[in-house]
Parts: sequence; C-alpha cells; structure tokens
Amino acid sequence: MNSIKRRELNIVLSIIFIIISIAWTSRSEAQYLYPPLPAVPVFGFTEGLNPLLFSPSLLPAYYPFPLPLVSFPAINPLILMTSPLSAAIPVPTAVSAPLIRTAAQAGTWVGTWQSTFIAFIILYHSGPMTLDLIENPLLQSISGTAILQGSRYTSTLFDVRGVLPTTSTFEVSGTLPGGYAVVLSCILTSPTTITGTYTVNIGFGGILVDKGIFNLTLL
Repeated sequence: MNSIKRRELNIVLSIIFIIISIAWTSRSEAQYLYPPLPAVPVFGFTEGLNPLLFSPSLLPAYYPFPLPLVSFPAINPLILMTSPLSAAIPVPTAVSAPLIRTAAQAGTWVGTWQSTFIAFIILYHSGPMTLDLIENPLLQSISGTAILQGSRYTSTLFDVRGVLPTTSTFEVSGTLPGGYAVVLSCILTSPTTITGTYTVNIGFGGILVDKGIFNLTLL
C-alpha cells in the first residue's frame, strides 16, 4: 500500500516538474524569439537595430502571432546606424545659405560725382548725384534715372538701362539730348554703397567729351 502511494506521489511530482519545465522553457523561448518591438526614433540614432526597419516583410517571421496594424514611417538611413558609428558621422543640419549679391540693389542712391576730364578741371568739376534703380528679374534688366547736377552734359534727369548682373559689378547707360551717350560703371562695395566711373561720348563709341568718378549711398 505504501509503495502504491509512493508511486502515485512520484507520478504527481513528475507531472508538476514537467509542467514547470515546459512553462519555464516556453517563457524563455518567448523572450528570445518574440521580444517586444524596440522603440526606434524616426529621426536620430538608436542603440539597437530593429530588423523590421530593414524589411516589414519580416514581421510574420519575427512575430508569428497576430499583431495590431502598425504603420512604418519612411526609413531614415541614419536610423540604421548604431551610436558608436553615428558618433563619427556628422548629422546634417539646416544651414542658412550665404547671402550673395546677384544684382544692383534697387532704390535711390545719392552722393557726389567728380570729373577727371582735363577740360573741366575748373568748370563743371563736381556736384551732387542721384541714381534711382529698379530691378526686373522677369526681363533680367535694371532701369531707372540719373542726374549729375552741375555737369555740362548730364545736369538734367536722363533714363538709364542695363542688364541684370550676377555679380557686384554692373553697368547702366542712357542717351541725352544732342546725341550724347552716358555710361555709368558701378561697383557695389557693400549692400549700401556704390563706387564707379562715368563717361560721356558723342554717341556710343564716339568722341569722349567728359569722364569722372562717383560715390553713392543707398537712402
């Protein structure tokens, strides 16, 4: 009778041991085979790699049991790098593009002109100057008006026009009554200052009758 009870007790203990072993093994395998989805930021770096980021098609193999629908964002190549590697790779950041003067600055410029033509070493030598400019990016042109007050030829307002430049140097020209042609060669030394030279000819390419320099400041 005692031997029967011992056998029954051994059977019960064996069953309990088997159940505990199966439960422990299942738990270990579940932790190894089916770990929770690691949190992976969409932008930045991560300490580990999520295999689902490489291919969402691995989802059934990685998680054989049903899962709720998960939307996967566009893969950022930087996500696939681990922290030790990412430390040596600079992260691209938004950098403000350098400001480039691509044209004559529109506005009203005022300053002085001075003739360097030998004939006007005393008379018509210098005076105030005004230059109004308008830019037209659509037509790739600049236009406006200018006046060199006190000059023999350009003391009245005249129209000027030129090609919209791609550097800080530009040129505008115009015609005056009597067939005179004026050319203003300008250099933007800063966003608010211009230095340059002017010439007055009888017609474009004709006889030179006056020339000089000028300095202007944007109002």
